[in-house]
Amino acid sequence: MKTLPVPLNVEMQAMANEHQLWLESYDVRYLKKWKDLFQADIEAAMGEAEIRRRLQNLGSTVEPNEDLNTGKAAPDFRCSCSGYEFFVEVACITIAAAEDKTGISDVTPHQGAVCMLNHAIFQKCVKKARQAGFVNAPVLVAVGTWHNQAAMEFSDMAMLNTLLTGDQLHTWGFNAQTGEEISPHQSTNLYP
Repeated sequence: MKTLPVPLNVEMQAMANEHQLWLESYDVRYLKKWKDLFQADIEAAMGEAEIRRRLQNLGSTVEPNEDLNTGKAAPDFRCSCSGYEFFVEVACITIAAAEDKTGISDVTPHQGAVCMLNHAIFQKCVKKARQAGFVNAPVLVAVGTWHNQAAMEFSDMAMLNTLLTGDQLHTWGFNAQTGEEISPHQSTNLYP
């Protein structure tokens, strides 16, 4: 199965080390949980490390938030920025899943769009709803992938907009009785 290479490259290993140092300043069980996740799903673990780093680089204060006592589902991070509190739940679309959904190789440049991932991203958000439903502040679901080609596509603002608005389509209607074409119009394909 396609995944991140182990051992990690220098930059990824530095990020993993940085994340472990950050976790060491909290309850030791957070670090153990992250190390267990790293062994079970390296992409998800590194996704958490990357999102935590990005949040901090954007000026947010970030604390681990997983429930260590009851095991009840909770967002990964409790954050604050400019006096506002929010939570962040991290989700990962694996390299293998991205390749399967898009048919696009992780490493081969391609022509075309990866909008097939929009549905997968939407589904990740739906599946995280339970973790987000019992907190007292807004929850951001951060969905990422280490699939190189898909990640590059989502640096395009138009592609990001389709996540919020659905796929924009040009549609032509026609009269089934006469076969007459009805003027074209724009429609939106929203996700189920």
